[in-house]
Amino acid sequence: MRWLSLGTIVAAQLACGDSGQMAGKPAVGIKPVDPITFVFHNATSAPVFVDWSYPRPPLQLLRDNAQIRIDPGCAPLCKDTCACLACPTPEQKVLRIGPGEELKVVWDASHYLLRACEDAASCSCAEPWPATAGKYVVKLAASTGVIGGTPDTADPRVLNGAKIDPAAPTCEGTSPFQLVGAALISTPFICP
Repeated sequence: MRWLSLGTIVAAQLACGDSGQMAGKPAVGIKPVDPITFVFHNATSAPVFVDWSYPRPPLQLLRDNAQIRIDPGCAPLCKDTCACLACPTPEQKVLRIGPGEELKVVWDASHYLLRACEDAASCSCAEPWPATAGKYVVKLAASTGVIGGTPDTADPRVLNGAKIDPAAPTCEGTSPFQLVGAALISTPFICP
């Protein structure tokens, strides 16, 4: 009799739309996946340049051909606050990756969902979630040209006040990968 009662409750919950997950929450794995290290290397004979204006490189990460947000951007974390914040104008910076050099980027295998604030629908906060195991594609755009800039005193590969030359040929580092645990994904930049 106990099984029948429990089965009836579960069936009623499922029929009413309760899948056991909170509304609007993504389906996630039971535990977070270990961090992934992406290594983008320049195998060309000339430098390539990556936009370095933000705290992390402008990686694109796709799952099932849909881009996932791997950075909260300037949105506050929902656990801290939900507020309307004006995003500051980023400093123009470019990272120079010379021939034979590489850029390592560690992804903690989490992604962020933007949630509307309850008191102001036009404002949002970012909520971190562990990524689910599966097939992904990572992309990082680069360019063969840069406009302006002076080397940073702390890291001369960073060019302060520089921007990517929109007329220069573009390069891209792209790799499909399977997210199952800690991994090192090596990706060459392909340039025309």
